[in-house]
Amino acid sequence: MKAVGVREFKDQANALLNADEPLIIKRHGRAIGAYIPFQRADKAAAARAADKLAATLEALYAETGMTEDAFVAAFLDDTVPDTQ
Repeated sequence: MKAVGVREFKDQANALLNADEPLIIKRHGRAIGAYIPFQRADKAAAARAADKLAATLEALYAETGMTEDAFVAAFLDDTVPDTQ
C-alpha cells in the first residue's frame, strides 16, 4: 500500500485516484485517511461492498459502544481504546 503526504496527495490527486493502488494519506507522518479503489469492472458490486462495510461498522459501533474515532485510533495505533 502506498503512503503519500497531504501535499503530494493534493498536487497529484487525479493521478493517484486513477491508479488501482490503495493509498494511506499522511499529515506530519501520521495516517489521516485511506483510499481503497474499487475495481472498475463492476461498480454495482463495489457499491454493494461499500454498503455492507458501512452496515458492518455501524453494527460494530452499536454492539461495542465504540465510536468511529475510537475505531480509527485502534486501527492506526494497533490498540483498543476505552469505549467510555
